[in-house]
Amino acid sequence: MKKILAIAFDLEGPIIDVEMAHHQGHILTASDVGVNLNVEECFQKIPHFIGGPDEEIAKEIAALSPINPDYKFVFDLDKQYYNKLIAAIKIEPRPGFLEAYKSLKALGLKTSIGSACPSSQANILLNRSGLNKLFVPNTIVLREDVQNTNLFNG
Repeated sequence: MKKILAIAFDLEGPIIDVEMAHHQGHILTASDVGVNLNVEECFQKIPHFIGGPDEEIAKEIAALSPINPDYKFVFDLDKQYYNKLIAAIKIEPRPGFLEAYKSLKALGLKTSIGSACPSSQANILLNRSGLNKLFVPNTIVLREDVQNTNLFNG
């Protein structure tokens, strides 16, 4: 029988809930390029709306737009909205995470945390949530640390 030696956590989503900031950022971005959608319509018309990646969402918003913007413009606009939104909300671990983390550490398990979002965004989440105090730098794996990011686009 194999023994569990370590646990790896995914930062954005399972540990830190920023889903509504992402959704609102996408909706505001879409509106700026002439696509007015509510959340339910986004689920139907933007295939990657839940879970991203944001580059694909930007392409899908650009394809819906009557002004035919470059998806890179849409992507940059989306990042600006998301960054403003996360600056304005409380960032904290989901209920129960800290207790679970402490229990795992008490069992002697090693822990790490990672994120496919850019390190600039991940570091905001880590710092504002206090998770940067739980996970030392060599146990944090961010997008820029990964050689083949195509795996994130699964």
